[in-house]
Amino acid sequence: MRKLTLILSAAGFALLAPVAAHAAEGGQSPYLKGYTDAMSGVLPPYPGLYLRNDTVYYSGETEASVLGGRIVAEAKVESVANASAFTYVTDKHFLGGQYAFALAVPFATADISASVTGPLGGTFGVRDDTAGMGDLIVVPVILGWHNGKVHTNASVSFYIPAGEYTEGDLANLSKNYATLQLQGAATWMDPDSGWAFSGTLTYVTNSENQATDYQTGDIVHFDGAATKAFGKWRVGGVAYAMYQIEGDSGSGARLGEHKSEVYGIGPFVGYDAKFGERPVTFLLKWYHEFGATNTFEGDTVTAAFAFKF
Repeated sequence: MRKLTLILSAAGFALLAPVAAHAAEGGQSPYLKGYTDAMSGVLPPYPGLYLRNDTVYYSGETEASVLGGRIVAEAKVESVANASAFTYVTDKHFLGGQYAFALAVPFATADISASVTGPLGGTFGVRDDTAGMGDLIVVPVILGWHNGKVHTNASVSFYIPAGEYTEGDLANLSKNYATLQLQGAATWMDPDSGWAFSGTLTYVTNSENQATDYQTGDIVHFDGAATKAFGKWRVGGVAYAMYQIEGDSGSGARLGEHKSEVYGIGPFVGYDAKFGERPVTFLLKWYHEFGATNTFEGDTVTAAFAFKF
């Protein structure tokens, strides 16, 4: 029973990545850092439809970036995003792995303030805010494997521009370009001791933003977690790293290659509950970022729940 609860509590946690609410070009990634940390390797083996819903608050700042085609300095962002990720696990198998597919629909608000240089050389402050739907994430292929205490999965995702984008605006919830994401995750989970160790490697490659002639370079992400279950509770630590391996390009990349990197670490708390006979898992986590280069650095607080229909 404990193993069943642990697997259901991982439902959907490893499968999708909502778009980051603080949409930007210079070195930013569509992938939400830290999304696939705890229990990330577990694809639920029980066929059916799963929902994971995340509400994410982010506050951060950066010295310089390109937002909506404009060079800005001392940019500060505050955003709240909500993303519903639906994952359907089938009873079909391919390459020995169980097949699933998924869709994520994000909505967000963002408030950005920054300093810009005017045409005559003067510097002045600007502010912009927006609210609405972000870009859709379609995951046509997810394969999950189970081998005793080791659980792994691999997926292919596409970010499809669907939200509103206006060139020149600081706050845009759409990236205005498509993204291909390749992801692999693994979890070692011992139902008897309650310990679980997880890691996810994500590779993101982006198409060009034709409105600004800006090509964001390829980015690699790593998310990890070490957690332990105490009855219905699961506690532990989570961490992530983002590293841009290819520089930005195009005439819109006015800050040059502008390669970015940032790291985050923080606590994780999960709780397994039941509504009637339906197991539902709740989680709360906080990431504090450090070591940022050419990207935003701040704090992220996430509250989420997941269950099987």
